[in-house]
Formats: sequence, structure tokens, C-alpha cells
Amino acid sequence: MLVVVGGPQYRAGSHRQFTLLARDLADAGIPALRFDYRGMGDSEGDLQTFEHVEDDLRAAIDRFFLEVPGMREVVLWGLCDGASAAAMYAPQDARVSGLVLLNPGYAPRRAPRAPPSSITTGRACSTRGCGKRSPAAASMRKPRCAGCGRTRARP
Repeated sequence: MLVVVGGPQYRAGSHRQFTLLARDLADAGIPALRFDYRGMGDSEGDLQTFEHVEDDLRAAIDRFFLEVPGMREVVLWGLCDGASAAAMYAPQDARVSGLVLLNPGYAPRRAPRAPPSSITTGRACSTRGCGKRSPAAASMRKPRCAGCGRTRARP
């Protein structure tokens, strides 16, 4: 899971939220990488707006694959501007197998016309009698209800 922060902030996030997220993912056996965009945190260069961070995302993914031998795909987890950047970047890179987007604000000129089919949301289960809300990204390919376990139709 590549954590794509909303900007402008560095890889730890406010209240260390991204550090804690990455640790929880690692504890669950999921490789996680946090990174600084150019001009933020420990990275040199000029800070870019979220519409212009493709090179940063590609470099982070390239490094992630070098650091985790055998990794064949990556999910981008993005917050706010980071979610928008991830959504705009994903169609360009075949290694991206899914997206977790929290509070994205799509840029109309560059966003995909329709969201990728791998996006999941935290909608309520439609199974009769269940109605329990499932967390976003419980499964990137086949969302399941946290209450009854049945596969849900995509929103």
C-alpha cells in the first residue's frame, strides 16, 4: 500500500496518522510505504501541486518495488489532494491494482471520466436484513459486507 498524503504535509501526517496507518498495515502483513513529495519533509526540489506529482508517485512506486522483492502490484491509498493525485495517476501505471480514496476532490480537466472499477466505498450492505456499513477497501476487488460477509455490488 502506497500512502499518498494530502498536501501540503509530509509523510508522517498530522498527529502521525500516516505513520500509525503504515505500522498497522505492516503489522497485518501488508507492505506499506510513506514518502515525501518534492519540496516537502526530507525531499529536495520545488513543491508541486497535486495535479503535477506524477513523477513523485512513479518514483515512490519504483522504489517500493525495489524494496519489496516479489511485489507485483500496489494499491494507492490517498487522502484529499493525495486521493485526487492517486486517481489521476492510476490509469497510467499497470502496477496499480486498486485505489483507496478518502475525500478526493477530482480536478475536472484531468480526472478520469468514470472512477476505476477497483474503487470501493463504505456503503451500507444491501443484503436484506443486514444493512451494516462495510469499511472502505475491505477488499479491493470484491467488496464484502462486514456484517453478513456477502459480496456487494459496486456502487
